[in-house]
Amino acid sequence: MRHLSANFWPSARAFAEAVQCPAVCFEEPTLKGMLPAVDRLGMPLVTSGQFAYVFKLNAQQQGGGALAVRCFRGFLGDREERYRALDAHLNSRRVAALPRFKYLPRGVLVAGRRFPILVMEWVAGPTLDVYLEEVVGRREVVLHLAGEWLRLMESLRAAGVAHGDLQHGNVIVERGQLRLVDLDGAYVPALRGLPASEVGHQHYQHPARGADFFAPEVDNFSALAVYLSLIALAERPALWREHHDENLLFTRADFQDPGASELFRKVRETGPEQARLADALAAAAAGHPAETPWLLDLVEPETRLPAWMNAPAGIEVDGRTREVARAGPAAAEAEPAWSRGRHRRQPMNITSNTVQTIFGGRPSKGGVAVLDPTDIGGNTLVFAKRAVGDSYAYLWWLIVHNTFLTFVWGGFGITGAGAALFCTLLLFVGAFALYGLGRAFYEAETATPQGGPALHPVAILGALGAAAAPAPQVAASTSPAAAQAVTAVAGASVVRRVVGNASLSLYHRPTCVWVDRIAPRHRADFDSAATAHAAGYRPCRVCSP
Repeated sequence: MRHLSANFWPSARAFAEAVQCPAVCFEEPTLKGMLPAVDRLGMPLVTSGQFAYVFKLNAQQQGGGALAVRCFRGFLGDREERYRALDAHLNSRRVAALPRFKYLPRGVLVAGRRFPILVMEWVAGPTLDVYLEEVVGRREVVLHLAGEWLRLMESLRAAGVAHGDLQHGNVIVERGQLRLVDLDGAYVPALRGLPASEVGHQHYQHPARGADFFAPEVDNFSALAVYLSLIALAERPALWREHHDENLLFTRADFQDPGASELFRKVRETGPEQARLADALAAAAAGHPAETPWLLDLVEPETRLPAWMNAPAGIEVDGRTREVARAGPAAAEAEPAWSRGRHRRQPMNITSNTVQTIFGGRPSKGGVAVLDPTDIGGNTLVFAKRAVGDSYAYLWWLIVHNTFLTFVWGGFGITGAGAALFCTLLLFVGAFALYGLGRAFYEAETATPQGGPALHPVAILGALGAAAAPAPQVAASTSPAAAQAVTAVAGASVVRRVVGNASLSLYHRPTCVWVDRIAPRHRADFDSAATAHAAGYRPCRVCSP
């Protein structure tokens, strides 16, 4: 990407105008068949961050999932190298809380030039601050979040990854579990020695942190600040109303002078555990960022059970969004009911894909002919008939017919009105047939695959070429055909028929509601139910595989 520079970079408006036509602006064929999410005015939804504009793309097929497209706000010279290092690291050490992604250096076309984008799995759910706004008065739910925060930090440290910008806007609550987005400032061992590309949100970072501090301990301070905020809110919900703004509770001013901070005093009064961690946070703020103790060295998780097993009831909170559903295709005209004394209306045209007359119809959807690029013969007829209908051929027929009758056919020795008429008709049919054949071959060579079974977002990212990625999990709402397509796109050599839960010795259909609740370390995929049974697994009584 050396040909790009900070001298020219698109604005948010320019990116929004480009993504309205995915078939033109995106280079990746998978993205060309998707549509941007829109608001009630029909404009693409966009979320603006410090370094990127984020657009949501929806698959055209119902249930096909969504992707997030990050269009960067400016030029950063080593962005591509950083994402390649992060991608390679996560391919060998998968972290469930981090979405899958693919960096495309020539991803989007804006104003005649190509710019990089990051395509990520769309993580559905409210951000941490929006979620807390709804549940801050429910102690058990907030304490569950605190436990999930410990689990999240433990998984990051085990994988050798640091996020670099832990703050409420980058934490998504998805069905009671926490996931992280915005990996621009992430750290992996391959990036050791480089400066940080960003220093994070000021109300979550150590007051002395600069770009020179970029190490495995970069998340220590913000991890402790978030956890302390959660357990303080669980016992004293009024703190949310008193201190929440563009933060959870703490601000940079609190970190700069903990002794004069009213919030630190209130947190210490909340309880002994809160007071102990408040003292640790205040001491860390007075020292070097690298000296901040790791959260899991200060707090021991109360349980190792999966989140779905210990989550309190009714923790779902809808995320705030301005997205509106696109208008669907017009409803087909209802067939009139049969009654005595009236014949049922019969179709005049044969709509079979294999049986077509020159006047017959083609299969259609919403009034638009559906073309199979591989059907050369059928498409030849379709394009030939379109040429006849779109070129005022009937008017030209009268003019050319008279000309041929009068001058041309006489020169070939063809006499008589009937013979001249037949030759003219043969000439016209041949010309339009040649045109249709040429268009049919062109469509076959340039067609982009569309339609087919709806793919899960992880499968779509697999189609973008993520190398050595682990087998994706199929969402509970995905159809069996879509589950089979997910496995095929991910590059598996064998279609996995059932999914096993090693902790319970049960196996399920890929579409079973319990599959999505299996922890990654307990998941086992089998080629068939017989294979799972031979391994000592029992069938699920819900889905009866």
